[in-house]
Amino acid sequence: MNSIELRLQALEKANRRYKQIIFSALVLTATLAFMAFNKKKAVPDVLQAKSFEVVNDQGKVFASMNTFKNSSGVIEGGRISTFTPRGDKQFDVIPNTAGGGAVLVYDGKGNLNARVTYTEGGGGSIGVYNGTGKQVIKLGITTGGSGDVVVRDDSGNDRVRLTTTESDAGSITLNNNSGTRIVHMSAAGNQSGVLNVYNSSNTRICSMGTDDDGNGGLDCWNKGGTRTVYLPNN
Repeated sequence: MNSIELRLQALEKANRRYKQIIFSALVLTATLAFMAFNKKKAVPDVLQAKSFEVVNDQGKVFASMNTFKNSSGVIEGGRISTFTPRGDKQFDVIPNTAGGGAVLVYDGKGNLNARVTYTEGGGGSIGVYNGTGKQVIKLGITTGGSGDVVVRDDSGNDRVRLTTTESDAGSITLNNNSGTRIVHMSAAGNQSGVLNVYNSSNTRICSMGTDDDGNGGLDCWNKGGTRTVYLPNN
């Protein structure tokens, strides 16, 4: 066999070797690509940032999540807010001064409409505001842990209060437009109903209730405190 034939055989053998190497490399590449394509994306356990914002295509902020700072610039907790397309606030979740949470609802024009929060000492509180930002209804609790509802006028002054007495009986108080108590309805010491009426100077002038035997009674006084009516008169 001459040298030319030997060289051809060597070239053919080398060519077959190169084909095997290239084929193996292609198979390995395809296998790795297939495995990478089908591998589930790893989900991070925690995402951290100082602020998150949700914006539209024009970059307008519709929702944000960041920290809440008090008037002194001290961070007191987290804050979540939503906004209208005009940029007015709709909804706010912030910490309150007692260390609990507070949810504030706005009318879409930046005016506060309602507030749900935690009160110092424990318990919840709901405030409803009018269009001028005055709280006109407050639902909360007393220091003893009982329910307390206050209705106010358009300037935020108390007019009606529904709550409980120290003996856990019901209590309703009415004030005039000067803030003076004029009617109080509750329970007497014998746990029977009693209605007290006051004049504009907050002096009791009439009391209607029951005696210890369960009989009805009516007492009236003049503004100087002298009894003028006593029923039953016996």
